[in-house]
Amino acid sequence: MTTRTVQLRQYRIHDGEFQNFVEWFRDILLPAKVGYGYHLEFAYADEENSLITWAVSLEGDVAGFEQFDEHWMASTDRADAFEGVPQRIAEKWITYPTPVA
Repeated sequence: MTTRTVQLRQYRIHDGEFQNFVEWFRDILLPAKVGYGYHLEFAYADEENSLITWAVSLEGDVAGFEQFDEHWMASTDRADAFEGVPQRIAEKWITYPTPVA
């Protein structure tokens, strides 16, 4: 059986920035991440609580995911996606959950 690592991310967005964040996230960031090689598991918006919850995955273990993520963080793809984008994330949580069912 092949190991697949899921990275779960949740962001609380600054007041007044939710719609701008969602548009950028949907139209710019997600296509860049998927184009780079991540698999999008899901992405949900909770506008009432100003939360974005999403997950991407890769084949392999957490160490391999983190190594891939380091390359993404240093990539021109990421730099292009974030160019000119203000910081809209007030808080973030990033975990590697394991399946229970």
